[in-house]
Amino acid sequence: ALLSNIFLNMISQTLQIKCMLFIFEEPKTYVFEKMVCIKSGVSYWKYFNGEDYTEKDKQKVRQTEEWLGEKVCAKTSKSRIIDKAHSLAELLICIAEAKASYGLDVVFIDRLEYLRDYAYEDINQVVYILKKLAVRLDIAVLATAYLARSKRDFPITCRIKNKYILRTADKIMILNRPEVLATAEELESEHIVKGAAELNIIKNYTGACGFISLKFDGSTMRFYEPENDYDEYEHEE
Repeated sequence: ALLSNIFLNMISQTLQIKCMLFIFEEPKTYVFEKMVCIKSGVSYWKYFNGEDYTEKDKQKVRQTEEWLGEKVCAKTSKSRIIDKAHSLAELLICIAEAKASYGLDVVFIDRLEYLRDYAYEDINQVVYILKKLAVRLDIAVLATAYLARSKRDFPITCRIKNKYILRTADKIMILNRPEVLATAEELESEHIVKGAAELNIIKNYTGACGFISLKFDGSTMRFYEPENDYDEYEHEE
């Protein structure tokens, strides 16, 4: 969801940033529908079940589907949602061809660990190759990976067992949503703020490290800054 939010932000810019999003876990149609909900602000439940689905909601969804379709599905589009690269080799070829054909600025890879079953190298080598590719092609590569849950008081940097990745990546951010690990008692006592999220920037080669507070709306899968009104986010281009 976080990667989809960033992807939508980038393709909404007037600079027409060229992006590619690789999805390994979910079909492309589902990712498209999820992005429609994020962008329109209409809950996923309404979108699929039609309950309390007002004419205003329908209009928002219709307009968003058209907008997103032009951005990522039209033949003239320079941004893509791709779910067909099932190996590291296919991924590299697809990125190189896109860069050569129409230019490319940012590549998004959802769940990097899914490449391990297809690549002959281990995950260390995958990260190394992607870093070299980014430098050679002058592009940014944003990849997510699942971090196994553990006790919340365990030092976050110690949870990144792969120190090679820690050294290789230019930027590393850990997304933490306390309510996911909260006990029923903690939720009832309201010690855990519902929807609270936090980005912990533990490495930043070109800037500062620290914490960024966010809010997550599970119904629309939106991440947004707590001080920003929902409508302000919705109409931001």
